[in-house]
Amino acid sequence: MPSHSSILVVGAGYAGVLAAVRVARQTRGRATVRLLSPTDFIVERVRLHESVATGRNVEVPIAPMLSAAGVQWVRGIATNVDADRRVLHTDDRPLSFDWLIFAAGSGTRGDAVPGVADHAFTMNPSSVPALRARLCDIESQRGRVVICGAGLTGIELATELAEARPGLRVAIVCGGSVAPMLSERAQAHVRTAFRDLGVTLHEDRQIERVGPDGVQTSDGAVPGDVVIWCGGFAASPVLNSSGLATDATGRAWVDPQMRAVGHERVFVVGDAARPMATPGHAIHMGCKTAMPMGAHAADNVARAIRGLALRPFDFRDNGYCVSLGRHRAVVEWLPRDGRPMGRVITGRWGVWIKEAITRYTVASLRAESRGWLHYRWLHTGRAPHTLTGDAAAMLPPPNTIAR
Repeated sequence: MPSHSSILVVGAGYAGVLAAVRVARQTRGRATVRLLSPTDFIVERVRLHESVATGRNVEVPIAPMLSAAGVQWVRGIATNVDADRRVLHTDDRPLSFDWLIFAAGSGTRGDAVPGVADHAFTMNPSSVPALRARLCDIESQRGRVVICGAGLTGIELATELAEARPGLRVAIVCGGSVAPMLSERAQAHVRTAFRDLGVTLHEDRQIERVGPDGVQTSDGAVPGDVVIWCGGFAASPVLNSSGLATDATGRAWVDPQMRAVGHERVFVVGDAARPMATPGHAIHMGCKTAMPMGAHAADNVARAIRGLALRPFDFRDNGYCVSLGRHRAVVEWLPRDGRPMGRVITGRWGVWIKEAITRYTVASLRAESRGWLHYRWLHTGRAPHTLTGDAAAMLPPPNTIAR
């Protein structure tokens, strides 16, 4: 083990920034920590629907956080990982590393159905300015907005737009039921908010294609002047193109310690990671899983540098909090088994809890960078320590992801 290690973190999202500042504080004097990102700010993706509807600034500078923790920022975009040689190639130059934490996140899938890439806006941060401008153009004409997907992203966007821009006619289309991850009681609250805000809900309608004037579904057309695709995400293509084992969405398969399978010096976290064994509760894309994964990988890299045994990642999902505009929200707590049981908070308390949790995401990054807080999360105590059997045999056939 080298006396002074080089740690490279890829991605300035929630997981990447947390991993960088956390591992830097734990390895001072033992390692140099660099964070690679094309921008020097983090986008508050949990507030992106607010930016679309109202123009709220959701870019938070990361320089003060990195400086406080002693992390070097490197501008660039990752293009390829040579895990065997411990080199990451960027659009500018190669970067060597002893330890890699890959947290490049995900983006909206543009190949889900025909026409998405050509005729739909997405909730990728780079698309937001053009989307907001287009919404302003059609609002005075009572323009029609069709949101594809009734997961949390689609729900928060639909209600935010309907409340902030009452001149728009908002519809939401989904292949199943609205908010399938919530209990019936919480779903009923979402439907009530839709009704009160004038959001039209089309459930159980498979979207077949997107066109310039709306979407075609299994039960007919839903007209729209603007279509916004919120129907799923895919990880950065870098890992798949680098030869790492990935699933159909480009997420790297990781072992219980959050290492890419077959590569002990490469950790993958956040939306880019797919655990081979469920770490207690199921992992879904989003900051509530990304931040614990980033923190855990940082802890394990620090432990490895100190010559200590690595620990398995353990995650307990404690619930969902969903904004329904600025004056409504639904919060659902989950018991230890992770199944929604209808323990729901709404009204002013629901709005307060949702806003407090949203603020905590960035506040915890700032606090961790200065050593004021050690980020923590709930555990189940049931996470596996090792993969049983031959890990290679457990993997599905290699994926070829069309992009």
